[in-house]
Amino acid sequence: MKNFDKNIIQLVSYPRAGSHWVRMVMEKYLGAYCLPTSFYNSKLHWGFHLHDREVGNGDEGITEGFDRVIYLYRNPVDVVYSLLKYEGWGNDRRGEIIEEYKIHLSRWLNNNSDIKHITFIKYEDIKADPVSSFTKILEFMGFQDVREDTLAKICNESTLENLKQSIGNDSVINKNHFGGDYKTEREKFRDNYGSSILKEFEGLWL
Repeated sequence: MKNFDKNIIQLVSYPRAGSHWVRMVMEKYLGAYCLPTSFYNSKLHWGFHLHDREVGNGDEGITEGFDRVIYLYRNPVDVVYSLLKYEGWGNDRRGEIIEEYKIHLSRWLNNNSDIKHITFIKYEDIKADPVSSFTKILEFMGFQDVREDTLAKICNESTLENLKQSIGNDSVINKNHFGGDYKTEREKFRDNYGSSILKEFEGLWL
């Protein structure tokens, strides 16, 4: 699905940066989803999510000149590992992901003068204080009097296991890359490659 409406709020993130979790919490809170996919069968939508990278045999349409953008980004080490795991790729693709994510961060963090209004949301900040982070997103979208108690309840309920159960077995959330020794393997990946990957992102990842 191509997006040609520059006025709709854009949620932009590189793959594996945490967008599914963000979209699910927002959908629960607003009763409206972020195009192109509704996780809870909402009929109303509040924005459009795009990765801004080549997909399939085409692209995602317009990726510049937007009115409002929420840019979600994440530690490059975890992004690289998660995407390798998700796609079933070997470590030989590591460099390819690193280069693409460097371009992505450079564009959206440092070269965004074509965007009228942009706010930056770090995945690690959401994990540390989800209520404050989602409040920041909602206020950027123009919502006032954010119900922080409701947000807190939704965030507490939105664990990976609860999300997997609530949206069924066909979702990308339920792909088998989350099973087995995912966390153990991620720690090994961090130990083996974390320092060298972060060095590639000096000046980009803050």
